[in-house]
Amino acid sequence: MLVTLVRAVGELSRSDLRERPGHAGWPVSTPEAQCAGPFTAEFALLLHGPRSRLSVDAIERAADDVLLPLCGSTLRSALRHPDPVRGVELVGVGLAFAAAKESEDGEWLVLRCVNLVAEPCAGSWVLGAPVHEARLARLDETPAEALATDGSAVLFVAPARATTTILVR
Repeated sequence: MLVTLVRAVGELSRSDLRERPGHAGWPVSTPEAQCAGPFTAEFALLLHGPRSRLSVDAIERAADDVLLPLCGSTLRSALRHPDPVRGVELVGVGLAFAAAKESEDGEWLVLRCVNLVAEPCAGSWVLGAPVHEARLARLDETPAEALATDGSAVLFVAPARATTTILVR
């Protein structure tokens, strides 16, 4: 296996590309973005079987493990084990986390995931606090139909290969 690494972004957008005529963004020079000279990189290789719901899910989980490894450190002032803190968790085979953010109007928590497979996937968002209301939404955060909740979880079905946006409060 041969790998070539190139980091050479000299301009944000150029209009003279054969593959895409015209500008794709703001035409501005970015000479500081070029990394000439030696640097190091790490790679991961995951061997897997044919494309299936389980293999797509395994690839997504492995990518998270490689790109977002957990790091630990010692904190001398910690005299006792802290109580567990639960964050936002996406549950569902074939679903990939896309975003968790405050809504543009400041009224909701926006949870967004992508269905990576060609069939609908049942999933849930599990939060560290009770959910009082949850709604499906468009990408522009316009609320739509209400969703079932189960304490601190929001249950949903993501359409095949679709991005699903959910508003929670």
